[in-house]
Amino acid sequence: MSKKLLQFIVIILAILIFFCFSALIYGFYLKLTKNQKNAEISINKHSLNLTNNEKIINIQPIDNQQILFTISKEETIYALIYNVNDKSKQIITNK
Repeated sequence: MSKKLLQFIVIILAILIFFCFSALIYGFYLKLTKNQKNAEISINKHSLNLTNNEKIINIQPIDNQQILFTISKEETIYALIYNVNDKSKQIITNK
């Protein structure tokens, strides 16, 4: 290959690299600014009112409105179903 052809290829590749880098930066800019405008921060605080000797062992979502907590208290283990919408608790013990 001739020297001029190689220089032409290098220049074309440099232009393509610059174009792709610019497009990548512009894409990041669009993605970040779009999310900041539409983001609504809502912090909901929920309390299970556990005592000091109660510990949460496991947390599992049941559906979009209910969460299952497995709680241990000394030697006993029980489950608590927490409804997020109406903030109600249902305790399930092993009898």
